[in-house]
Amino acid sequence: DLDVLLALANLYLQTGRVREASNQYQRALTVEPDFVDEPLPETDGFSDPDQLLEAVETLEELVAKYPAAPAFHVHLGDLYVKTGNQAGAVEQYRAALEAQPDLLEATVKLGTQHLRMGRYVDAAQTFNRAVELNDRLMLAFVGLAIAQHAAGNQKEALATLDLAASLEPVSYTHL
Repeated sequence: DLDVLLALANLYLQTGRVREASNQYQRALTVEPDFVDEPLPETDGFSDPDQLLEAVETLEELVAKYPAAPAFHVHLGDLYVKTGNQAGAVEQYRAALEAQPDLLEATVKLGTQHLRMGRYVDAAQTFNRAVELNDRLMLAFVGLAIAQHAAGNQKEALATLDLAASLEPVSYTHL
């Protein structure tokens, strides 16, 4: 749970246990692994509708075989968007969030689908959740940098802050 990890890391930092704080911040950052938003090689580059339908079938098979893999659900949702299956896309993004509730990428894409479908209240609630997730991840980066600085690792602290500063505001990237 991202909130628990951040609270524990903050407590460690406040009590001067910088090594433990650093470890907890790093664990918090692994809750939201770098999500590769690139199509899977098996389903990329299809220009005609038959190839796109073949890609959908391939991903449907992967989702059936690995239902707990959120990346497959997100990619299948993306393909459903391309084929005009908005309801299917929403279903897949929700399935990804069931498997990994704090997955920022799926949250943003679900909000975008709600917006496209005219579900403005659902879109606002989902984007608010995305902003909260993004803020917590930024807190983890900043907390990690502070713990690194307190441990005397200035170079690592600056690199961590550079990484945090380079993150784009995801709530606007997929609209």
